[in-house]
Amino acid sequence: MYFSIIVPVFQTPSILKIFLESLSNTIKFETQIIFINDGSGNIVGELLHEFALLHNNICDIKIIEHQYSLGCSKSINEALTNVSTTCEAVVFMDSDLILTSQWQARLMDDFKANPKVGIIGCVLRYPQTGGIQCCGITFQDKVGRHLYLNSKLQNIQIDEFQYVQCTIFAFCAIRYNAIKKIGFLDEDFFNGYEDWDYQMRIKKIGYSAMIDTRISHYHWEKSNGAHRNFNRKGNVARFWSIH
Repeated sequence: MYFSIIVPVFQTPSILKIFLESLSNTIKFETQIIFINDGSGNIVGELLHEFALLHNNICDIKIIEHQYSLGCSKSINEALTNVSTTCEAVVFMDSDLILTSQWQARLMDDFKANPKVGIIGCVLRYPQTGGIQCCGITFQDKVGRHLYLNSKLQNIQIDEFQYVQCTIFAFCAIRYNAIKKIGFLDEDFFNGYEDWDYQMRIKKIGYSAMIDTRISHYHWEKSNGAHRNFNRKGNVARFWSIH
């Protein structure tokens, strides 16, 4: 089993249904999927269990239930303790993506062809406009900026592979060997900057990060965690005190 997918779910049922349909349409290999219902309620839990019943022929699916939201870091860390020992790459996803085809095959080829790459992201686009939401992160003057923000993909000249400082966990694949070396996410971050911190730690042990621009998904950016804006200043301060 090459892939283990981790999806923290703090989401409305309508958006989750769109994500689950796209996930169903794009899974092409035997895959482990770990959902964490992070306080989204019973209806969301029912949708996840329905998905599991429909896909148990090709997917090993585990559903973790939280009565109330524990946040992204704690949810992902709990999921990491359940990752299959045969996994080669862990893919972190938000539950408001619309996934497009061939992402699994391309990630698999990318990791095999680039042994020093530990982190692979994609181009994320706004479904409302098609404009780029994220094509990697660059840090300038202690501010993380989304590359090519709001640009149209067809209007810019970029290579198939872009090496970046980091990307975001909305869609991010990481070698499982790197994860085993650095351990868990820092739970002192709450729904923000834990993904950047984690990637910085992976880069410190010698891996690089890149964007495969052939992989392009749509991202609603809706309801991915409680109190994200409220905790932003504290998360930013912690990130820069460390890095």
